[in-house]
Amino acid sequence: MSAAPWLDENGLRSPWNMVVIEVIGFAILGGVLITKKRVTTPRIGQVKFGTARQTRIKQLSFGMALVFIITIILFGLTIRAIYFREPLWSLPIQSNFPLDIVHTGAGIFIFIIFSIIGLVNNIPRMVLYGFLFGLGYVAATALQDITGNPFYWPWGLSGLIVVIIGVILFIRFLNQYPARAVYPAEL
Repeated sequence: MSAAPWLDENGLRSPWNMVVIEVIGFAILGGVLITKKRVTTPRIGQVKFGTARQTRIKQLSFGMALVFIITIILFGLTIRAIYFREPLWSLPIQSNFPLDIVHTGAGIFIFIIFSIIGLVNNIPRMVLYGFLFGLGYVAATALQDITGNPFYWPWGLSGLIVVIIGVILFIRFLNQYPARAVYPAEL
């Protein structure tokens, strides 16, 4: 069961709710940065990447910037289609392209992006994350198409698996690198 019907009944479902999600996202990012500063850095120190890794990160950043721009354009076209009831493309030929193919393509796109990030940075579990999020997206949209109601639990299940993996890795990190005792001279 999802919250969408309740939001619709109470008039709370609007594009402004995305702002709330962004605020939550920035709060999580802040928590990650504070954890890095207060937990990770005191245990292992400041990590500096070598020149080869820095070059790969710069190339990846450029690629992700392009993907971000493409995503913003597609998001704008989607909002235009949903809220203004205009076609996605202002072309003379309008086709009834099946949305199943679009959703499956989006799931594959999510998988590819996470896989590229993982392979460039030598983090194999990112491929698993891409698979989970891509499959979660395709499953959520397929269930919505079948039932007519929005289903968010495949996304939630994918996210829960990723969070569990992250917590396990964090606990292993804490056990592997115990906290150093801080002496007054180091403050």
